[in-house]
Amino acid sequence: MKFLILKSFSVKTTTGRQNIKAGQIVRLPEDKAKSLIDAGLIEPLRQIFEKLFHEHCQRLGKFTTTMDEIKQEDPTMHERIKQAVKGIDKAWLAEDLAGLKKAMAEVEFLYGLAEKEITAIVESTKKEIKNSYKLTGDYHA
Repeated sequence: MKFLILKSFSVKTTTGRQNIKAGQIVRLPEDKAKSLIDAGLIEPLRQIFEKLFHEHCQRLGKFTTTMDEIKQEDPTMHERIKQAVKGIDKAWLAEDLAGLKKAMAEVEFLYGLAEKEITAIVESTKKEIKNSYKLTGDYHA
């Protein structure tokens, strides 16, 4: 099982003392990892991934535009977002922490960009409709 080192520490091995640095990812048997987990020195990579993904979903939940709306207004952007989501899947399966963070950031960036574009389109359309009513005399403000 893979673990993220949260705090640097050293361990005694058959070849001498080895320094383990914070931020490293190591593979350990679960029975050896338990005491290090309890001491707050390491965390299972799977838990880190789940936590990051939960936070990612919360950030995405703040957007008001749906994927269906993105697909309707900008099919190319919709496809780009789908490909970025596949990057999340790929990084997760490869247990690639940096890749996962990068792919999630890309999805969020693209989604935000799509929402801004769609919001601009909607606002522009509203102005056009409002102006057309003013020109025809059917507008009552």
